[in-house]
Amino acid sequence: MTPDEELALVRKALTCGVNGCVLWKDDRTALRVRSDSANQGLTPVDIKSLLLEFVKEHPEAVKQRREQSPGQPMGFWYFVVLPLDGFRHGFFVKFILSDEDPEYPCVALVNAHPERR
Repeated sequence: MTPDEELALVRKALTCGVNGCVLWKDDRTALRVRSDSANQGLTPVDIKSLLLEFVKEHPEAVKQRREQSPGQPMGFWYFVVLPLDGFRHGFFVKFILSDEDPEYPCVALVNAHPERR
């Protein structure tokens, strides 16, 4: 699959309206995000909802990056910076493609925090 094809699947997962196509990677990730005081009380549910609402109107906001961390499998990760009040540089949400099904692709949310510039 080409990088552009994978990006298209990620955008489809985020905009298709099927609830199960966008999930937190696991409970531990969601708990870490919920417990981060820098997130100003945004819950994992809030973050997912804000992400889906924003990407529905701005699918071009989804950015793709090649994984370059040592010890990580080569591939891509994705992010959106949500323009939210109370966050000077926006709110960063990171995700990966977790299922490449062409009809119902899925993404896993792996991190969320205030954007750090």
